[in-house]
Amino acid sequence: MYKKSQAFSSFTRKTIQLYVFTLFLIIIYSLPAIAADLNPTYSESVQLAQEHAQSPAGWTTSSLFVIPDSSVGATEGLFYDGGALIVRTASKSRNFKWNYVGQAGYKIYGPATTDAAWVTTGNDVTQFLLANGVTGSNVTKLLERGLGMDTAGTHDAVIEFALVPTNDNLMRPTRNPDIAQYLPAAYGDALPFVQPAGMTNATYDNFKAYYENWRAGAYGQYPFPWTQLGYTFFWGNGYNLTNITGMSEFIILGQTPVDIYGIYATGSYIYTRNDGTSFSSAANAQFGNGFASFKIDGTCDTVWAGHRFQKKVSSDTSDGNRNIINIEGTGSVSGGQGILVWSLNYDVNNNGTITGETAAKFGLGGTENIAVLFKGDTGTSYGTPVTTAGAVNRLTNSGTISSPGTAVKAEAGDTEIINNAGGIISGTNYAIQTGAGNDTVTVNGGRITGNIDLGTGTDTLNVTGAGVAGFSFTLNKDTSAAARVVNAETVTIADNTNLAVTMAGTNIIRNNDRFLIVDAGTLTVTPGNLTVENDSSLPMISFSAVKDGNKLYLAAVRDAAYYSANSGNSSLGNVLDNLANTASGDMTTVIAELDRSGNAANARKLEPIVNHGVVQASYASAHQFNQTVINRIEQAPALINTQLNIMNGLFAVDDSAKTGAWTQAFGTVMHQDGQGSTSGYNATVDGVAVGLDRLFYENVLIGFCFGYAYNKIKSVDLSTDTGIDSSQANIYGSFFAEKYYLNTVLSFAYNRYKSSRHIYFGSIDRTARGNYDGNQYSVYLEGGYNFQHKGIKITPLASLQYMQLHLNGYGESGADDLNLSVDNQRYKVMQSGLGAKIAYPLQKKEFLFVPELHARWMYDFIGDRQQTTSQFTGGGASFTTNGLEPPKSSYNVGVKLNIMTDYGITVSLNYDLEMKQDFHSHNGYINVRYEF
Repeated sequence: MYKKSQAFSSFTRKTIQLYVFTLFLIIIYSLPAIAADLNPTYSESVQLAQEHAQSPAGWTTSSLFVIPDSSVGATEGLFYDGGALIVRTASKSRNFKWNYVGQAGYKIYGPATTDAAWVTTGNDVTQFLLANGVTGSNVTKLLERGLGMDTAGTHDAVIEFALVPTNDNLMRPTRNPDIAQYLPAAYGDALPFVQPAGMTNATYDNFKAYYENWRAGAYGQYPFPWTQLGYTFFWGNGYNLTNITGMSEFIILGQTPVDIYGIYATGSYIYTRNDGTSFSSAANAQFGNGFASFKIDGTCDTVWAGHRFQKKVSSDTSDGNRNIINIEGTGSVSGGQGILVWSLNYDVNNNGTITGETAAKFGLGGTENIAVLFKGDTGTSYGTPVTTAGAVNRLTNSGTISSPGTAVKAEAGDTEIINNAGGIISGTNYAIQTGAGNDTVTVNGGRITGNIDLGTGTDTLNVTGAGVAGFSFTLNKDTSAAARVVNAETVTIADNTNLAVTMAGTNIIRNNDRFLIVDAGTLTVTPGNLTVENDSSLPMISFSAVKDGNKLYLAAVRDAAYYSANSGNSSLGNVLDNLANTASGDMTTVIAELDRSGNAANARKLEPIVNHGVVQASYASAHQFNQTVINRIEQAPALINTQLNIMNGLFAVDDSAKTGAWTQAFGTVMHQDGQGSTSGYNATVDGVAVGLDRLFYENVLIGFCFGYAYNKIKSVDLSTDTGIDSSQANIYGSFFAEKYYLNTVLSFAYNRYKSSRHIYFGSIDRTARGNYDGNQYSVYLEGGYNFQHKGIKITPLASLQYMQLHLNGYGESGADDLNLSVDNQRYKVMQSGLGAKIAYPLQKKEFLFVPELHARWMYDFIGDRQQTTSQFTGGGASFTTNGLEPPKSSYNVGVKLNIMTDYGITVSLNYDLEMKQDFHSHNGYINVRYEF
């Protein structure tokens, strides 16, 4: 009983634990989905807001902002400037692309009866965003939700207005629009309109007309969660009153005069928290209010700064009073428009990152893909500029500023750019580009990547040597005379400054080619004390710094033995190294592309075909023809010896059947592994032979045959292939007796070759084709001695073959200057063979079956490797190319079946496997002979 209870208890505990763990996993994995759902949804919130407007009971908040807030200990944070209240709205920057702070005569857009700006005031936006976990990545959609708008993410601007806060200028979107009082009992859809004190009749009429128009749209064609209770509906945050209460909302009717006080990119607004004069995180600090400085310590996409955008731009040039844009180490500006600084007197201090593609800044054409743009505007077209004497823009960079266009651009005004240790300024077109103004670039360390153009004015570039400093330049031979650093009247470059090179363009780089780096009015530099970092993708090119007057060059030094030492073919490499400095026309393009391919071994693709495939396939054809003849010869003594010793007269020799005609089809499949830099190949040989012979004196056979074979050789890397049409004639003879035999074959072959080489690297993609002839001669001798034991015939044998292959010279076409002129080639084989074969005749009625096993070791006493001498049609000396070293020993094992009938028909089936180092082939044939 105890054991049962204990087991049951243990089982129960484990079950409960498993259930709890499973439930925990379900909850954990459901959290992302739950977090992703916003409840109520936007469409639900529209319906709920309408219901609340119709039945306000329980949906009015205890307090909302009143203007002015005269209560003791007021917490609304209303901000005034000269009696004008600052209010703000979320909008779209495209609606304000022609506007600016202080614009005279600006009025809210549209008729008063149909249009209005919906705004908040005081610290409402600041407190709402902080309370709801605002970040640079969520600020736009969070603000849209808090203001009761759908989360389209399109409200990319916060606009601040200044206006005198009267009931004629500012009003609540409630039945009683009085801003000086919070009267929730007077709010709701069913209650009457009330004209507040101080509102004119005309304004009151416009307000009521707008109210009804807005109501029709919000509850109809243009749904909007409007409660009519004085606060914005914060949707997606829950369903109770606390959850949905957003911010106190007000409206400014169309055609109401206001002053534009601030224009901020929404993503940057949260980085302006200030106390009215400086950055602050105090409880009463707010975002914006015309504050013109930014401290970015998180993600941000866009910054607009300067007198066009903010009212409180400082004209005080003294330290501590200048306008500031700080990108902290944890800060970044990316994915939007980058940084636009409209005024002078700004310090931009970057310790984070300002990167990526950027859109046009505030709708200004031509400002795409500029990470930091200083307009330096001192005109009055866009408000009141900073014109204080000595006002400059200053960029101090210890972080990363990069752009696919221009990293830093200053259009006007004096600009100081300082790059410190660890700082990177990188632009594909320009790292730094300035216009009119006296500009100074000081490099204390870090790296500048891209061109530098300091425009007009008296400009200075100073590399101080205070830290490790470097410049990275992209050089192009097409523009080698154009300096990478221009329009700098004074340039000083400290010792140990690093110059890193990346090569572009398609032209070949020759020895002593010069590339202009700096063209200055006054240049101070010791070229020998600079360090040069070469382009690793062009290992054959190095650079050295050269000063000529007030110009600094990088001069190319080409390794005169690069391809000779690294291509894998020193003879070819030597030709290419010489051509690199002398070639013209198409060959310069080829060598330039070969250089840029980054792999010296690609030079081997310029060689003729030397993988031994052509030679081996030619040998294989001749060998197959010879074996075809040998097989035919063997049938005669096999038949006779078998008839004499075994078959007891069943297959009697008929004197009238001493002449035979035969045909044979054969095939070979070969594979050669690569060796070193020489590619292997796969090859096939398919052929047919026909012959006629006659038996003399019952032990001498003499005959001749003709045949045709087609060979196909393709390199393993598929870069080359060769087809061979081979026509062959043989004369053969055999002397055989009961115990021994001696066979000989004399052959001649005429071969027709068609070759192609696929040459590909970089932008080079060509095929060189060649057509040429060849012939080969062969003498083959074989002898063997027969042993009989219990019906088994054992035949040790020896053979000797001499073969000579001659390939005519040829010229290629189809590859322009890479076509080769290839000299004649001659190869020889002297191959011995030692082996044995075992046969066992079997009689089945009128058929005689003779299965056979055979094996042989072969040795080539000469072992010629393929070697060519070639020359490019595009110039250069001749070069040699050596193919793989063929092994001298090889081994052959095979099986054969002879089937003979007393009708004078003999059929032979044969399979052989030949093996040698890194090579094997499968060979087979079918032979049919008819005796008559």
